[in-house]
Amino acid sequence: MALTFNSGHPLAGNVTQGGASNAYTFTSGETLTAYSNSLRILWKPNATSTGAVTLNVDGIGAKKDFRPDGTQAGSGDILANTFLDVVYVSTLDS
Repeated sequence: MALTFNSGHPLAGNVTQGGASNAYTFTSGETLTAYSNSLRILWKPNATSTGAVTLNVDGIGAKKDFRPDGTQAGSGDILANTFLDVVYVSTLDS
């Protein structure tokens, strides 16, 4: 998909996150109905990744997560209880 992340850039907002390791969920409280290019969220995952990572925001649909270098996030790339600055990039969504 097109979610890329960078660590350590706090934004604001009240959210809930869950899901299992690798298949994460994020509820924004904004009732989003579609991903829009450059959608940006602050995400604090509840578990460390152990394989290929997806994130489903507001039930819109799971999207692959990518590292800033463009490779898909995998085992150990997502650390539990750390803040990640996540941006939807439509050109990565395939």
